[in-house]
This record gives sequence, C-alpha cells and structure tokens, in this order.
Amino acid sequence: MLAAADRLFYEHGVRGVGVDAIADAAGVTKRTLYYHFPTKEALVAAYLDARDGATRLLIEDSVSRHSLPGARLLAVFDHLERWFATPDYGGCPFNNAVAEHPGPEAETIARRHKEAVAGWLSDQAELGGARSPKKLGAQLLVLVDGALNGAMVFGTAEPARSARAVAAVLLADAGVNTSAKRRTSVAERRALPARSVGGSEPSQGSDDAGPNTSAKRGKSVAERRALPARSVGGSEPSQGSELK
Repeated sequence: MLAAADRLFYEHGVRGVGVDAIADAAGVTKRTLYYHFPTKEALVAAYLDARDGATRLLIEDSVSRHSLPGARLLAVFDHLERWFATPDYGGCPFNNAVAEHPGPEAETIARRHKEAVAGWLSDQAELGGARSPKKLGAQLLVLVDGALNGAMVFGTAEPARSARAVAAVLLADAGVNTSAKRRTSVAERRALPARSVGGSEPSQGSDDAGPNTSAKRGKSVAERRALPARSVGGSEPSQGSELK
C-alpha cells in the first residue's frame, strides 16, 4: 500500500490522488487501507516519513566514496545532477507536498526532513574545519532546494551544476578543503625550517642558510694544488727530494 501511495503521490501530487486509486493500485480494499491508515493525511505522512529515511540514506551512500568532508558536500550536488537527468524526476517530494498543504502532520515531517539534511550538511562542514558550520549548512541547504526546484521548472540538470559552483565558493571562503591536494598555508610555510639554496638543512648554530657559511669549509682545487705535497706518513718532504 505504501509503495503504491509513494508512486502515485510523487507522480500526481498528494491532492491529485484519491484513496480509491491507491487501494486499487495496491490491490487491497478501501476498508483494508483505512485499517492501516485511518485518514488520507496519515497516509501522506507515512509516505513522506518513508521518503525521509530513504532520501538521507541515498545521499550518504552516494557520497561515501569521498574521504574529505568538503568533497562529500560537493558530491551531494553531483548526486542531484544525476537524479535530475533521469526521466522520472518530478521535483522534491517534500517541497511538492508542502505546496499542496497536506496537513500539519505531513508538514511537520517535511520540516523535520529539511532540518535533518541541514544538520548533516553542517556536520560535514564542521568535520571539514568550517569556521561557521551551522551557517554554512543552512546556506548549502538553500542551494540544494534551489537546485531541486530549478530542475523541476527548467527540465534540465543545469541547476545542480550551478549550485555546485556556488557551493565550492562558499566552502573555500569557510576554509573547507575539497581536494586531497592543497596548497600550504602562510602559517604552515612560516613554520617550515629554512633550507639552503642546495636544499640541505642549515647546520646547528649557523646564522645563514646560504652555502659556505661555516668556519670550516672545503678547499678549492686551486688551493689544494698550491699546498706542499706530504709523504704517506704525513711529514713534509725534504729539500731536493723527488716526489714519488
């Protein structure tokens, strides 16, 4: 019964479908349907409640392959783009239902769904190091809803791509990394030890990281050639002796 209600409510709207049509589609009597759902509003509420859990699980599954919270947030819009491109996309079921004023119980469930999605977005933003995660989560929810409605109006997946581009700007401004490769921050660069021109670490106590700053340094080839030759034992050769 709930599966039949889900299909018909989503395709035709909650006000456009009667209880008789749902009972027929489910293959049950109207009396049986009313036994499980005493009113149509109760059936609409059950439909939205089931959609709530399924939608959130689908979002989490579609972004789970990303390790970075920022990448998972952007992947939400990739998921929307794929959904918008399917022929059965008919708008957000929660937005659609609330627009038809289905009753306080159904509207409460729709509101709860939106709050749960905003909470998940905020949690991911916080995990990503956002400065104001709750604010960012609320902003991202507006982008999600705008894309959901825009795709319904224009019949294209472009709103998802546009919303993703705006989301990327918001995440960057909030300090959330969305890529595994990132540039080193100014603070991190200042914390790095100074290196010499050749790439080696400066010696302990040296004032300059440049080459040949130590008191002891290797002698040049010209200087070594100018030194008097020594014997194997280390003594100076005598006057007139031949070098061997």
